[in-house]
Amino acid sequence: MMYDPAHHLLQLLSKHAGDFYPVVPYAPDTHTALPVQLKEIGGLTTEVVNHTEAFCDLMRNHRLNLQADYLYGGYREHRLMYQRSSLFGSGENRRTYHLGIDVWCEAGTPVFTPMGGTVHGVGMNEGYGNYGGTLIMKYQIETTVFYVLFGHLSSDVLIDKQPGLYLARGEQLSVIGTPEENGHWPPHLHIQLIADIAHHTSDYPGVCSIHELKLYTEICPNPQILLPFGNI
Repeated sequence: MMYDPAHHLLQLLSKHAGDFYPVVPYAPDTHTALPVQLKEIGGLTTEVVNHTEAFCDLMRNHRLNLQADYLYGGYREHRLMYQRSSLFGSGENRRTYHLGIDVWCEAGTPVFTPMGGTVHGVGMNEGYGNYGGTLIMKYQIETTVFYVLFGHLSSDVLIDKQPGLYLARGEQLSVIGTPEENGHWPPHLHIQLIADIAHHTSDYPGVCSIHELKLYTEICPNPQILLPFGNI
């Protein structure tokens, strides 16, 4: 049987799932988290998506109407909203398939490392539609090394995080950034599992084209196991 890094990584993580610290503040008796698919949100038109303030208002109001602290989902979701930015290409190579999970919440929400690991890379990926504040952590379980990208963070992540810094389980990484510092998106966390980081340091594709989907699925499995919300 051919080695499948994504399958191997998920099997390994499932053995330790009960040990992970919540990535965002969450306790089932005090917080509500609901799965969401963006295509199911009424009013999410091209005009709204292309207007940052309107986009932010719609996402926040949708979450509050559901009385939820967090909305989450989007792994491998096909999202035409990426047409809002030239970063995602055009034509047949347009990148519209999401490779992580988004956790939609309030700006300023703390983000924690689910396990002990070292900072692989940190940076501000600037530009309309980009990640903004980005932190990539390097982890190891048994003999397997893997990476987790945390995107759309505050620019404050640059103050005290640098490559090689060790962070223990539950230490704070940063907070969710505002639209002005997160690539002009509604406040949310993009979390992405990466089995093989290759040459990347403080950036990694979070969206791919249909032609790349099989390749990236084998590198970036569903990161749901790292979230404290249960299954989608």
